[in-house]
Amino acid sequence: MKKFFKAFVTVIATICIVFALFVSGCAVRDGADGRDGKDGKDVTLDELYAAARSIPGNENMTIDEFLHEYLSYDDAQIKQLADMQSIINGSLRSAVVVVSEFKTTNRGISYSASAGSGVIIEADTAAGDAYVVTNCHVVYKQGADNNGFSSNIYLFLYAQQTIGYLGASAQRGVQVNEKYAIEAEVVGASPAYDIALLKVTGSSVLKENASFVKPAEFSEEDDISLGEYVYAVGDAVGAGTAVTSGVISMDSETINVTIDKTRSVRVMRTDAAINSGNSGGGLFNRDGKIVGIVNARRNTDSDGSAVDNLCYALPVSNVRRLVSLMKDMYTANLGVPGATKIARLGVTLTSTDIYAEYNDGRVEIIEQVGVSAVPEDSVIKGLDVGDVVKHIEISDGEGNVKESKDVTRRYHVTDTLISVRAGDTVKLAIARGTEDKEVSVTFSQSDLTDVDEQ
Repeated sequence: MKKFFKAFVTVIATICIVFALFVSGCAVRDGADGRDGKDGKDVTLDELYAAARSIPGNENMTIDEFLHEYLSYDDAQIKQLADMQSIINGSLRSAVVVVSEFKTTNRGISYSASAGSGVIIEADTAAGDAYVVTNCHVVYKQGADNNGFSSNIYLFLYAQQTIGYLGASAQRGVQVNEKYAIEAEVVGASPAYDIALLKVTGSSVLKENASFVKPAEFSEEDDISLGEYVYAVGDAVGAGTAVTSGVISMDSETINVTIDKTRSVRVMRTDAAINSGNSGGGLFNRDGKIVGIVNARRNTDSDGSAVDNLCYALPVSNVRRLVSLMKDMYTANLGVPGATKIARLGVTLTSTDIYAEYNDGRVEIIEQVGVSAVPEDSVIKGLDVGDVVKHIEISDGEGNVKESKDVTRRYHVTDTLISVRAGDTVKLAIARGTEDKEVSVTFSQSDLTDVDEQ
């Protein structure tokens, strides 16, 4: 009996672990279609462990012993599982639920509310101060007062939203328990990128929870590979902050997002389960670093049929640069939120060739980024149609290099340009036929344009 059970568990438990650690979905159906596995009996690792302990002589078996004997895990593999659990739990310390109240004055006053998620990216808990990143659509409602942005935003740390948020009504607005509610304000927002930066000042809740709160870090990688393990942390369907996991299923694509108007937004796709309420939460890698900010999911195909596992996050390569820009703009405006200005070259770049390479176990997409249009009023001069952009470099007014990157994807140029400030110089290395050339431009304040102009 024990020998048969061990063989059975080895197969079933291995499948369970693989699916638990690497596969999760955005299924919108349940029942007899088999998409969520409920046509058969779902078996969890806990159930298998309990079954193993029910065998005479195994009553006191530990989980480590179970993994050793039935799955042939060695100590290093067990430690890796434990470390991953610790990393995921660490991300809960930066997670917040974001509740936004909107006031609308139109033949009377009415209130509405939306709830999403956010990530603490910087904190001075002794002072009760913090910066939080979330989605723009979490704190914006078209037609509401204050230019559509919420003027009453409340954040709740992990577990505290269950008794901290008391609900909302059209007559009274959002009701909170002040013992748990953290007040925040919008200091930067971009509907074009669906990113908002919130600031917390002097919160007693942060001070009281100083030992728990730990800001998350952004990944410094501009590119992410298909199949890379990720996990999402967010307040799915308003039921409380939870964790789902999956992989990156597409590294870069565009989707239409409607906030103030419909815009095309660059995202990456994951099969980690994303639902209403996850918006603004973090998508993390194995190191517990932010690789994206969750912002959308797709429920149906063009013909109206349901689709699974099409969930999206804003890539960290533009999120971290945009957040830094918003902080700089807020500081430059002496603590008053204002328009976020970014650099644009004024030329049109397109992918003129594309292919894939396999390097060190990963497939990389390589694009040849060419210049397809050069208007007379373009900010950068010296480019011709047909030029191929090979490298981009940004240096400050003193000549210090801030960014230096080989261009193998079109988004490498647009994302890197977010780092430009007034007085910075952008230098492009280009190929023109058989010649290699360089062109450059120094941006003045007047050269920078509103981030949401399209």
